[in-house]
Amino acid sequence: MYTSFEDLVVWKKAFDLADDIIPFIQDHFPTYSKLGDQLLACAVSVPSNIAEGSERGTNLDFGRFIKIAKGSNAELRTQLMLSKRYLQNKKDQELGDFITRSREIGRMLHGLQKSLQLKTEH
Repeated sequence: MYTSFEDLVVWKKAFDLADDIIPFIQDHFPTYSKLGDQLLACAVSVPSNIAEGSERGTNLDFGRFIKIAKGSNAELRTQLMLSKRYLQNKKDQELGDFITRSREIGRMLHGLQKSLQLKTEH
């Protein structure tokens, strides 16, 4: 049981990933890069939706926001893969780490979504 979204491991991992991606974007993308902007939006969206959903007060609402976070996480992974191509494999290791972490968050979000579904069915 948790008392706040800050207690959720998946939120912590998503927050940390976004926190690591922000300086990466600042270092590797032009100021007004659409790919960099989209990457930032996706990265920030995942922990934000987990937080917002957890504060809605019902498992049904929380489950909806977990679905949104899952979609944002998939979008994030896609943007990271595109970034690998855009940067011409210069940052494979760092981007590969981000992608691996995004996959782990996706699995955790899926488990949380399933758990919330079971709670709303009973």
